[in-house]
Amino acid sequence: MSVEVALPGGFEHGGGWRRRVALHPLSGADEAYLAEELAAAPPAARTTALLGRCLAVEPGDPPAGAGLARSLTVGDREALLLHLRRLTLGGRLSAVLDCPACGEKLDLDLDVESLLVPPYEHERPEHEIEIDAGGERYRVRFRLPCGADQEWAAPLAASDPERAARGVLERCVLSVRDGDGEPFDQLPAAVSEALPGELARRDPQAEIVLRAGCPACGEAIETAFDAGAYFGLELDERSERLWREVHLLAWHYHWSEREILGLTATQRRRYLRLVGEALAEAGR
Repeated sequence: MSVEVALPGGFEHGGGWRRRVALHPLSGADEAYLAEELAAAPPAARTTALLGRCLAVEPGDPPAGAGLARSLTVGDREALLLHLRRLTLGGRLSAVLDCPACGEKLDLDLDVESLLVPPYEHERPEHEIEIDAGGERYRVRFRLPCGADQEWAAPLAASDPERAARGVLERCVLSVRDGDGEPFDQLPAAVSEALPGELARRDPQAEIVLRAGCPACGEAIETAFDAGAYFGLELDERSERLWREVHLLAWHYHWSEREILGLTATQRRRYLRLVGEALAEAGR
């Protein structure tokens, strides 16, 4: 069953701005699809595929598909991944940080809700700012990076991350004009330097930073947290377990593989617990 969740940014829909969408937890079929069909896909493509299967505009609607998932801003996609993880596996996360000063490992117990940011003030797909640099004034119209930009950058980021980052920036700039309103054909250096900070400010959910103090030396630790990579690794580690659960439930309940894969992880665990209790009682 799907539940309504809130997006920090939102998107245009039906002539208005929409911030609430429906999301259902991953079923066994979704987990199997990730493990079998998307095993070699880049993280951005996996995120698009998963959200496309689990996201709907309204409760009861069919899945929105990859098109909507790909068009959402990076921050909205991160928020949805956190909600999806909470609905599928629970709201508590465990992370291990390495202290850069002394090498001590720090275990963190995180709450999904603490990683979500409040709704943004803006409700529009395009933004405009003025940048003053060295006596030059630039009027820049831009949009926020989205899933399509992440997918575009993925093949390039592995070999040339700086070029990939610049390419995403160029994709997001819609126009640059000088103080007289004349357009620029190329992105001025001043705009390239100032705009990334503006993108981060307007989409803070896009980059989640974990902060803690090292208990051994007191050093302040900061590290980025990638919700898609974290959740994807968890699901990869669970892939073999999924088929064991299918086997056990089919063995004891005589359900088909399709019926079992239609269950969520929570539902499968509930039935497996009942099986274990029944076997324990029978063995007394």
